[in-house]
Amino acid sequence: MKIFKTMIEGFHKVLFGSQNALLKHVCIIALTAIVSYFSVQSEFLKGQLDNTTGALPDLSGFFLGLLAALIVGCYMFGYSLSFMHNVYHEDPENCLPEFDENPFKIFFKSFPLILVWILYFLLLGIVSGLLSVILIGLVGFVVMLIMAIGLQFIWVEFSRDFDRTGLFSFKKPFEYIGKTIVPLILMTILYIFIYILCMIPIAIVGGIMGFMGIGSTAITYTGGIIGGYIGFILQLVWYYCIVKLYKEKFEHYEQ
Repeated sequence: MKIFKTMIEGFHKVLFGSQNALLKHVCIIALTAIVSYFSVQSEFLKGQLDNTTGALPDLSGFFLGLLAALIVGCYMFGYSLSFMHNVYHEDPENCLPEFDENPFKIFFKSFPLILVWILYFLLLGIVSGLLSVILIGLVGFVVMLIMAIGLQFIWVEFSRDFDRTGLFSFKKPFEYIGKTIVPLILMTILYIFIYILCMIPIAIVGGIMGFMGIGSTAITYTGGIIGGYIGFILQLVWYYCIVKLYKEKFEHYEQ
């Protein structure tokens, strides 16, 4: 796989490769802004609690924001899986899915997978911690790292037809590593470089707002919202590359 070409292609597909692309990006900005706003608010609240010696501040707004962020987070996870489905099947007009109820349906269908794999990670972490041996702990860390890498391809398999069959196996992530580790390393290096470049606008906007005399709170919220949108777009580009890598390495083998 030509990694640089694939990643540039991914940016083009995510930004322009859909009907009503502008409207879809407005929706993405709105949804990621909710999560980003809550994230920044949580940091401010943490600072308040650390400096509070008397009565606790009202937390009702915090819990309401937490609920909204969780709902949006579930929706965006389902949206990402729907995006991978469209990429896998090479939908030329709707690389970005529509904003309808389908992402929620996909999320709830994926929830058993989410739960099982979280449990796998927790159990492995607990076992490694209880053994309290450096070598065992290192082995446990390596196993969890391989699982985390391979889990991405499990989501590709699931998003292909939204079928969970065979995806609960603990050994499943290890089946992907041999054929994908080298391109994944190269993809990660390129992705980190592009990620840093894409985050520069946040610093520029913050600098301009500071020069205009706008307060630090507004700058922090603005930076969080812009960063949330850019971060989600970069995440979709990564998923695009992961799907293409999976198809190149495994699709013909499965057939």
